[in-house]
Amino acid sequence: MALIADWRNRRTVHDHARDLRLGERGLSERFEVDEATLSIRLRPARGSSGRRRTINVTIALPNGCNLKSKTEKERLICNKYLPRWGLVKEV
Repeated sequence: MALIADWRNRRTVHDHARDLRLGERGLSERFEVDEATLSIRLRPARGSSGRRRTINVTIALPNGCNLKSKTEKERLICNKYLPRWGLVKEV
């Protein structure tokens, strides 16, 4: 069973767990995260009239990710922020 966050309806994985009556503790006891997709929203550059961009990054156990399929600029952004947020370890 997969628990998936539904950001359009502002529902998190924890909301789904509550619906299943798992609670915070039950979530960690019954489920193990093996893949996560992060949506990184970027503001438009200062002075530009462009739209916000979103970079979707998938991280999977044991050591998978989809950064190779991203542009060089997107990889630089992800390589800078993912370690800062504690989501990956620098090697």
